[in-house]
Amino acid sequence: MVNPVRPDGTFEEDLPLVGGVFFKKADEQLTEDLAARGLLFKHIPYEHSYPHCWRCHTALLYYAQPSWYIRTTAIKDASSRRTRAPTGSRTRSSTAATATG
Repeated sequence: MVNPVRPDGTFEEDLPLVGGVFFKKADEQLTEDLAARGLLFKHIPYEHSYPHCWRCHTALLYYAQPSWYIRTTAIKDASSRRTRAPTGSRTRSSTAATATG
């Protein structure tokens, strides 16, 4: 997976035009570059809602990265059977009380 944006939200330093620039600040530069090269079909600036951190109010970045998951539903029943104590079993404290009793 190729991702030119680092976890801190800035583009990789070696990228021309936007290297080291915070991803939201690069919008204008990228739009101007596309227009200058005749690759921009249309640019319509508009305001829209965008996720922000509730603590520091900075823009959040949806960051694709590799991940893995465990299908716990496949082992749920067997796992819960193992963790339940068998009926009629003695606890350590009841055994100790009987021995001294």
